Amino acid sequence: MATLELIPAHGQRAFNDPYKDEYEKFDAPSDVWDTEVFQNEASAQLKVIFRNSKALSESVASVVHSDGKVGNLRPPLQEVFRDPNVAAWRAQAGNSQVTKQGHEAFVRSLSALMAPFDDPSDLQIKTKVITVTAVSNSPDTLETRVLYEASGRINGNRRQQNATWNIRWSRTDPPLITQLVSESHEETATVGKHSTLFADITEAVFGKDPSWKNHLSHGVDHWRRQLERTVVPGITANAGLALGDLNGDGLDDVFLCQPLSLPNRVLIHLAGGTVRDIAPKVGLDSLDPTSSALILDLDNDGDQDLITGGDGGAAIYENQGNLTFALRARIPFSSVVDSMAAADFDDDSLIDFYLCGHTAAGAEQSESVLGVPLPVYDAENGQPNKLVRNIGGWKFENATERTELDKNNTRFTYAAAWEDFDNDGDQDLYVANDFGRNNLYRNDNGTFQDMAPDKGSEDISSGMSVSWADYNRDGWMDVYVGNMFSSAGNRVALPAQIPRRR
Repeated sequence: MATLELIPAHGQRAFNDPYKDEYEKFDAPSDVWDTEVFQNEASAQLKVIFRNSKALSESVASVVHSDGKVGNLRPPLQEVFRDPNVAAWRAQAGNSQVTKQGHEAFVRSLSALMAPFDDPSDLQIKTKVITVTAVSNSPDTLETRVLYEASGRINGNRRQQNATWNIRWSRTDPPLITQLVSESHEETATVGKHSTLFADITEAVFGKDPSWKNHLSHGVDHWRRQLERTVVPGITANAGLALGDLNGDGLDDVFLCQPLSLPNRVLIHLAGGTVRDIAPKVGLDSLDPTSSALILDLDNDGDQDLITGGDGGAAIYENQGNLTFALRARIPFSSVVDSMAAADFDDDSLIDFYLCGHTAAGAEQSESVLGVPLPVYDAENGQPNKLVRNIGGWKFENATERTELDKNNTRFTYAAAWEDFDNDGDQDLYVANDFGRNNLYRNDNGTFQDMAPDKGSEDISSGMSVSWADYNRDGWMDVYVGNMFSSAGNRVALPAQIPRRR
């Protein structure tokens, strides 16, 4: 049984029997979720292999079948990229084949995989089981795809290995590996005299402004200890930011959203690469919780205006020049505006925007950190999103129902992005939802139809973010969705029935 005391809302008024039943579905054995039961068993066995690299023979003997077959886990590599700081190598296609059999073969193949690293004690290895499927005509065998990641040092520089393995297992207790082959293998390493690729320049950029010492250099834990309990920031860091040129000098500035009791920041990008916070000067240092923002030209006057979103709605500010802002409108929203996306959806030359909400208003939802999604894997009791149409003159209207964006609109949304995915000249909308299905709304002359089921783009998982790009340069925009717990998402989103262990 899962440890219910660790579940959000346990012991609170919202945690009644129906919700308890739903949350208990996370416990694979009690819910008879056979693929998840097996992935727990397989994951435990994989950890045994890499627990002690100096005792591979002993580890292999306890995890691998005596007749187990193995391929070359570090096949010949071809350099595919190099610059002064980093290089990358990749195995050529056609290396996914069995070459050896038996425990000694496994030990040799695993040793060759880890051989490039100088210091085994510095070697960090992770494995993730991402799919579990039955093998045709072999009820006593299961097949898994596994992500392998390793990082360590070689000749003073850092090297990382990323591979995908195909592993077959016997349905014994515990399961034993009967076959392991590498489907893909890539390695990257720092080169030259620098062993790191990135340097932290945060204090160099922010340090000269008082907001750094007084505020931004401290994390949320610091403020939760310093402030009175009823006004402390929440435990989840979900405040966003917006980039845009607020003062028209050709450099992008930052509006930095902050949680409850901490002031928002307007960070003006200075020519020397540092920033200056002007939020107190321009009256944008609100202590109300702010979760999202957009910098965009709402009145077509050539400068960038501002929208901020928080608990209860969005506030719209006109940029009046010389870094002065005037509040022009408030858009009500019954919950927290977690994110926003803007586009001219009706082609009237005025930018409109879409407000995204995650957890619906109400005590039964708000008492839990992430709300109470029902059911947790396909929730339909989230906060409805809102399409706000810009009608000019700093007036706005709720166009959600009129445009039929109210369909499939009670999900737990974290992000949305506009793009003309069907190349018909208008803006369509992809919506990434937590706890279940996503939406792909096609725009047909200002009304929308959710095409996600027909286009195979529901991506039933835990949607966190979304972006568009033509990654293969074929003239069609492609969509990238960021999910939480990708390995579990692969297993849960496309569950496969597997035979019970005999």
